[in-house]
Amino acid sequence: MKCEKCGAEIEEDEVFEFRGMKVCEDCYFDLMNPPRTCDPWASYAAQKEAERKGQDILADLSDEQKKLLDLIRNRGRVKKEEAANALGVPEDEAERIFTTLHHMDLLKGQQEGNVIYWTSMH
Repeated sequence: MKCEKCGAEIEEDEVFEFRGMKVCEDCYFDLMNPPRTCDPWASYAAQKEAERKGQDILADLSDEQKKLLDLIRNRGRVKKEEAANALGVPEDEAERIFTTLHHMDLLKGQQEGNVIYWTSMH
């Protein structure tokens, strides 16, 4: 059978149900634990980890995090859909990447009307 969220093939005994959808384990985890940009504890932990390491926070970024940060710094701001397309990842993965960078105080969201843009903090 296919996961109703990502389309991956899954065995019958590996199916999880979430709000009537039959999904794979990865999608189930993502649905149960969506990214939370407003998470003071995550921001605090990211700052303390950077202080503990005593190094430039940018040195530990993943390739996707660097790409998103560069994309936003070059364009000034992007919508989630644009970022996902530019990175070649699904929108929920782009949001997870953004959330991590938001907790590191590198990116922020900015709403204009009904549209939310991702922008740089610096």
